[in-house]
Amino acid sequence: MGGFFIGANMIELSVDKLLSWSLYPEISEQKLINGISDISHLYTQERDELTEWKWNESLITSYTCFYLPTNFQKFSFVLDRLPSSIQSELSELDWIDFGCGPGTYTLGILDYFPEFKGQISCIDKESFMLEQARRVIRGAFPDRLTKVSFQNNIRELNSEGSVLLFGNSLNEMSAKEVLQTVTRLKPKYIILIEPGTPEVFYKLMDIRKTLSARSFKNIFPCPTGVEFCPVYTTSLQEEKIDWCHQVMKTVHHPSVERLSQKAKLDRKKMPLIGHVYFFNDIEGDSLEESHNMDMKSFRVIRTITENKHSFLWDVCLNDNKTLRFEIPKRKMKKPEIKELGMVCAGDKFSYEVVKEIDDRLWRVNLI
Repeated sequence: MGGFFIGANMIELSVDKLLSWSLYPEISEQKLINGISDISHLYTQERDELTEWKWNESLITSYTCFYLPTNFQKFSFVLDRLPSSIQSELSELDWIDFGCGPGTYTLGILDYFPEFKGQISCIDKESFMLEQARRVIRGAFPDRLTKVSFQNNIRELNSEGSVLLFGNSLNEMSAKEVLQTVTRLKPKYIILIEPGTPEVFYKLMDIRKTLSARSFKNIFPCPTGVEFCPVYTTSLQEEKIDWCHQVMKTVHHPSVERLSQKAKLDRKKMPLIGHVYFFNDIEGDSLEESHNMDMKSFRVIRTITENKHSFLWDVCLNDNKTLRFEIPKRKMKKPEIKELGMVCAGDKFSYEVVKEIDDRLWRVNLI
């Protein structure tokens, strides 16, 4: 896994604190919960109406008090899994938070990088959202508000060599619109943190194909930046729906957990799709050498089961192959077993082969 650089301070986000920064601080709890339920219904049941959705102060406040503190943690989840050299570089570059909403991932950037040296441009077409983002950043980091600008479009941005972040933006953007934005902004890094659904995955595969042709290399989640996702290739060959995503296990402030229970929405275990791309047009430059990737490594696609003898995981290797790994517990101590029981899809490990049981199942030890 990537080194833990300097980040993930994880500012405490209670509902009372978020309300004090919101557009509608006097909203009742019942109205807050109703708004959360309406937003959930929109994103899960009526996605076709997203482009026509009308945000108001009440709905934005509901989103800010519930979806901001739960989505916010996805930023550190993805960044923690990058090599420390890349984390360090990201702390020095300018960022564009495209479709910033109430400032969820801009808050994540400032929280993760206490010594952040760049500037952040928050972009959103909704003026209410930009005002909400400004209030959140001013409330959380008043002494760093000067590092953030807020605007409705990208016309005036000088962004070449920056980090382009799409955080929950693909719900309202086509693959073509994403690629047009990349063409206009010319970033060095592209980070996408999106819902962990099949629909998002297949859209991302279209985006990835074009980015690869433009010399962008995937550095997360793929172990060594292979051009094509083996999960995607297999799903097409076998004509079945399968998708690569990560799963984040979280703990929230008790007040956020209360809202979660009231709205009947579980946010303790959240699927997501995080992708990170790096522009690398140097002929013959090795991604593994450039970013110190371990050649004998894998990423967890999904955890299948755990019994008293072993763990069983589906994994993606660095040679564009997917397998099922059996990891024996026999030589493990109790703390290690407990830690591996908390492994999430997206985590990276090094390994040695004990036995190739068949073409699809290997027994391995972690090293």
